[in-house]
Amino acid sequence: MVGAHMARVQSLQGYLSESGWEAAVGNRARVKLILNTPSLKPHGQEALIINETGDRKASHKTAHIGRQYLANLGKIENEVVSVTGLWDDEKL
Repeated sequence: MVGAHMARVQSLQGYLSESGWEAAVGNRARVKLILNTPSLKPHGQEALIINETGDRKASHKTAHIGRQYLANLGKIENEVVSVTGLWDDEKL
């Protein structure tokens, strides 16, 4: 990733992987933000979709690789998790 070595990117990665934040609290805040933001709130036949995907990584050169349960393999492996968001509608 271009710029992955930059301090501002590393500090975000450090916060996400090292902070003692509670996932349930963060999830409630995310849902509240989405539902209270008119441009993000689901309406009609449109919705914001957030997806997380774990990918197996054999190397230890990528930041924040960890041993976790990888559902698509059905076992614990070294993996990195990526999160994506997209807006879906009927116009496709």
